[in-house]
Amino acid sequence: MAELTSVLQQLKSTTDYKQSSALLSKAKILLLKNNALTPSPQTPPQLLSAARTVFEIGALTTIRARNPDAFVRYFHQLAQFYDLPSDVLSTDGSERNKITGLYLLLLLVKGDYSGFHTELEGLEMRGVPAESDVYLAYPVRLERWLMEGSYDQVWRAMSKAEYPSEEFSVFHDVSCNRPVRHV
Repeated sequence: MAELTSVLQQLKSTTDYKQSSALLSKAKILLLKNNALTPSPQTPPQLLSAARTVFEIGALTTIRARNPDAFVRYFHQLAQFYDLPSDVLSTDGSERNKITGLYLLLLLVKGDYSGFHTELEGLEMRGVPAESDVYLAYPVRLERWLMEGSYDQVWRAMSKAEYPSEEFSVFHDVSCNRPVRHV
């Protein structure tokens, strides 16, 4: 666990993509050696928390690197950890809403409205108030404005001043370089 903790500290302090990728690979190997790539009842809570952090850093690193396929893989790996009861894995320090908001925005930019609504319904079923969370409300508002045809509001919201975090700005470039698909 000490080696994994050391790798996590290095991951948290680097912004270099190549270095992050190498550290993420090393961290996943350490998780594999500790049987913590996927949660199980035998996995200690401290190791579960470290694994979730590795995958969250991976998700945020890949979205900053504009690698949506890798981001989606990390998102799906994280789902197993996010679905654990809070008495097994505390939600303290989790980036769940930020990463879920980014995933919703990715679905929206790709024009995957059914995937967007399926994910949103899953949040509602878990009792997550999407409208009141800064990270989740952002893609929800954008989708609503797109459906209403309020493209000026979408454009204003995608100005840098209104992003909930820097990672959300990645989608500005993507959406400005391709037509918005509307149903």
